[in-house]
Amino acid sequence: MNYSTKKEYNIGKLFRFLFYLTFLIAFVVPHSFQILTAALIGLTGVFSIIYLVSQNIYKPNYIDLFYLFSLVINSIYIVIGINNNAYPDSISQSVIIYAIFPLLWIFIFRAAYYFLNYKTFINMFGYFTIISALTVAAFFYLFTTFGADSVKMFIENPNITVNNGVYAATLFVYASFIFVASATFAVPYIFEGPVLRNTCIVSVLAVTATSGRSALLISCIIGVILRIFFRKFRHTDAKYQKEFSIYRLLIFAFSLISAIGFLYYFINVTSGVDISYTFETIYRKIGEGGGEERRDQWLALWNGIRQTSGLGAGHGVGVDLVRSDQYPWRYELFPVAMIYRVGVIGFALMMMPYFIYVIRFLKAAVKHNVTLLDSFMFAGFLGMFAASTTNPYPESFIYQWMLIGPMVLFEEYHSNFMRSRKV
Repeated sequence: MNYSTKKEYNIGKLFRFLFYLTFLIAFVVPHSFQILTAALIGLTGVFSIIYLVSQNIYKPNYIDLFYLFSLVINSIYIVIGINNNAYPDSISQSVIIYAIFPLLWIFIFRAAYYFLNYKTFINMFGYFTIISALTVAAFFYLFTTFGADSVKMFIENPNITVNNGVYAATLFVYASFIFVASATFAVPYIFEGPVLRNTCIVSVLAVTATSGRSALLISCIIGVILRIFFRKFRHTDAKYQKEFSIYRLLIFAFSLISAIGFLYYFINVTSGVDISYTFETIYRKIGEGGGEERRDQWLALWNGIRQTSGLGAGHGVGVDLVRSDQYPWRYELFPVAMIYRVGVIGFALMMMPYFIYVIRFLKAAVKHNVTLLDSFMFAGFLGMFAASTTNPYPESFIYQWMLIGPMVLFEEYHSNFMRSRKV
């Protein structure tokens, strides 16, 4: 091994260590150690930028172009927000959330394409999903047994509410499950070995059944629908061709139904959680348009959009309704809130790279030119994208990887694939 090869090998080892450590914290205990997580993301991102630029493998694409558009738009509307008496704390947060961390995540996943082993990267999701499910179980046990002080490492203000047998907890890891639920149900055979695969499925089902989160249930449904969709397209992974059979589909359906039945019995008997009432509550909430609070937010934000003629009021400017005393400029209806802040045109430009990603994925799928990883990440992206319509997940620098990562990995793989074909 010559000097340059050895140096590159050591750089790869360092990046993999930083990436997996960052991902472990961001996935399993998001927002529990915010300063540490931000520092790790920053360190990994800077390391990625230095490597990609120094090795001359950084190739600009449409993601960079629309990031620059987004940077200009957000800069303009930060100034407009200041002129419209924006909340002081919102200015620094807008810079962090819309300018700094998206760029870091873009370069982290670009470097990940060159450094990470395909199988290890996939299995990482499986292992982290199981660990996350165990943290949820630990949270419930510690809280109910030893009180709120015993779980403050998970969240600053821990709380569990019980209503007619429905348990609901304030846990940030549920956002990670939204991504992995749709991804796992869409491409369950991506995990090697039945033990890891089935344990992941059971973990996702158990957390979904006890969470009381409609977004998590919808994510599972999205995954199942995509599972049917993906069966019509051949993946470039050769072993995946064996999966396209009615026999395997029936086996998967039977295993899923059996797991749901077992969990229903086990959770009801051991914990007293009424799962049927949980799903009934979720169904009612979906039918009511997300509940009264979200309807009130919609009316208040829509009124604000009309008052600004769809041109945008600026970042950090709230409407008459206050949803959070800590962040009075934030609202759960993220797309509507962003239209209020940056206007219709600004919002459309900021969403454009995601729409391009969806179109490019569908075109590649029709041509049978997608991998298992492409489909897995795309399913997770759709689950989080759907959840973000009624939750402000994109406003968390920790959760942004779920929207940015799939898009960057897909573009890196297919751009390099096309370049290799031209050589």
